[in-house]
Amino acid sequence: MLAILEDALSLYVKSVSEDAVALPDAREARVWLASRDRSLPFTFECICDVLGFDSGYIRRGLRTVRAAPAEAASRFSARHHGRRSGPATAPPTAPEVASRVA
Repeated sequence: MLAILEDALSLYVKSVSEDAVALPDAREARVWLASRDRSLPFTFECICDVLGFDSGYIRRGLRTVRAAPAEAASRFSARHHGRRSGPATAPPTAPEVASRVA
């Protein structure tokens, strides 16, 4: 389910940032993300419910993407399609995470 959501979001972000995306795929992603249908298990609303995401929050984020598409595309691609350039770092240890929270 997460992969389906991520794919739709990726298509949407790429389409508004003028990256090469097939028009039918971009249109399908926009329609799916806008739908409020809950009658099938793989609708946007149902997937958000199962994964614990707020569908309204995601839609508000997509409106932000439309306002600044290039910035959003660079943030999305760095976060979801590979790490940023530079040296790899090890994940923080439990004590490091605890010290950040405290």
